[in-house]
Amino acid sequence: MTDNRDRRIVQSENAIIQAGIKVFLVNPMAGMSEIASSSGVGRTTLYRHFESKESLVQAIALHCFDEIDEALKPLHGKTGRKAIEAIFELLIPVANSYRFLNSLWPEACSDPQVEKRAQQATKNVEWLMEKAKKQNEIDKSLPSVWLTTFFEMTLYGAWSLLESGDINTEQATVFATRSFFNGCS
Repeated sequence: MTDNRDRRIVQSENAIIQAGIKVFLVNPMAGMSEIASSSGVGRTTLYRHFESKESLVQAIALHCFDEIDEALKPLHGKTGRKAIEAIFELLIPVANSYRFLNSLWPEACSDPQVEKRAQQATKNVEWLMEKAKKQNEIDKSLPSVWLTTFFEMTLYGAWSLLESGDINTEQATVFATRSFFNGCS
């Protein structure tokens, strides 16, 4: 009986998170009622799992970090330029799924876990930049914090142009990679 209840709780939470992603993609300012309706659970159930929109957004942000971590698993063992290129290849296609987090980031990052995951992601990119500098694949005179910020902004630019429909995923990946390495080599 306990296993079934635990499974139902997990299923409800997953349904709410998936509904939140879908609804927030269309309308980042959507309310909890829309999320409950889309997830197929009642408002009472929704609030039992997530006491506020902020707590739901934080759970979605953590879910997104988990999915990104999973997507980046093939990078293990790669360093330097190959890893940076692979990040562009892996993350640009999933950008559309998480673009709503930009507008909801102030709510998401107020959670210590979300902030910790964001800081760890930045540290991981800084580490890759250091590796690429040591391997003479990018300009050693550029500070890693600059390279990391430039990388993140290049990724963000690709996501923005994808969202606007000005370029497709393949173009975004090629342009981001070329721009980053032409600017930093």
